[in-house]
Amino acid sequence: MKAKICILGDFGNYTRFIIGELIQHDIVFDFITINKEIPIKTANVIEKIIIVLYNHIILFNSFTYKSLPKSSMFFWEKFLGEKIFRKSKLYKELTSKYKKYNNDILKSYQVFNCSYINDIEVYDFLKKQNYKIGILGGVGIVKQSIIDCFDICINAHPAPLPQCRGGGAIENTFLYDLAPASSVHIVTKDIDAGDIIEIRNIKIDKYDNYFSIETKLKIEGAVLLAETAKKLLNNNKINYKPNNGKLHFFKDLNLNIQKKAHKKLRVFIKSIK
Repeated sequence: MKAKICILGDFGNYTRFIIGELIQHDIVFDFITINKEIPIKTANVIEKIIIVLYNHIILFNSFTYKSLPKSSMFFWEKFLGEKIFRKSKLYKELTSKYKKYNNDILKSYQVFNCSYINDIEVYDFLKKQNYKIGILGGVGIVKQSIIDCFDICINAHPAPLPQCRGGGAIENTFLYDLAPASSVHIVTKDIDAGDIIEIRNIKIDKYDNYFSIETKLKIEGAVLLAETAKKLLNNNKINYKPNNGKLHFFKDLNLNIQKKAHKKLRVFIKSIK
């Protein structure tokens, strides 16, 4: 059966969640993956050191780390906390059902490798395929020309829309005293600006922390994307809602603002019975 859906992803954990949910929903798909780096498993010692250093430099200057002073205790608590969480029992429990969706599983699917999601080669590939639905899997900003290759392109955002558009989704959720939720919306040329398809709150437990909430939001986003794709394929009616909230930027999440958000998060968790 020819796929009517194409995932645009990098095969990180989030993309794996999406792949897993589509497979569980018996949805056929193709996959465009960004593959810029030397596979660390096949690299020699020097290459591994370079890859690790490069990845950390990129991380330190992106997302919520971007606006934090690298000398602050909060920066290192957050950075090391994420590393520790990825090795924790809780993380393994949350993600266990997706462990089997590794590179081997994709041998049964059409995979197109690229170095950059907005490359002309990606555009040329998509124009030949005539997909109905595009699903973004954490690939960053996508050009309109790529979006227009699909009848509809959808994305999951780890926060309630329209209030928390853009960067710092989790931080802004707690700063605005909102319940953590994942939102699925139509992709447009503007950031997180397309009509809202569905919003769903996640369950928070008293043992949760920032990183487990982040993981739960990604998983719920993957679930919503698969459910939405199924509805679109079946031409089910969808009640679209306008998405006209303020756009937020990672650069505005300075140290004090992030500390305030994390404090509100801890208070929220403590209130759980």
